[in-house]
Amino acid sequence: MSPRFTSLPHLALTTSVEHVRAAALRAWTEALATGDARRAIAILWKLHHDDVFRYCRRMVGNGPEAADVTQKVFVHAIKGLHHLRSVDHPGKWLIGIAR
Repeated sequence: MSPRFTSLPHLALTTSVEHVRAAALRAWTEALATGDARRAIAILWKLHHDDVFRYCRRMVGNGPEAADVTQKVFVHAIKGLHHLRSVDHPGKWLIGIAR
């Protein structure tokens, strides 16, 4: 008898996370379009600070220095935000700043 898969909760979780990320990306794009820099940066921080920190930690080798670099990445992002119209992948944009 083959196993029956009546539910796949991990797929539901992935879908939920993807929907939340998609909604946040729409909110970020809207914040950019309306010139709401504070909201745009807050959204970026919530969505991507962990990823940027992990990248920086791999590059510099320790947590405290990675936290400093992460903060500098977001300061640079804030300064460059007025030049943006839209970025499809803001996480990749932030990692590009970190490089």
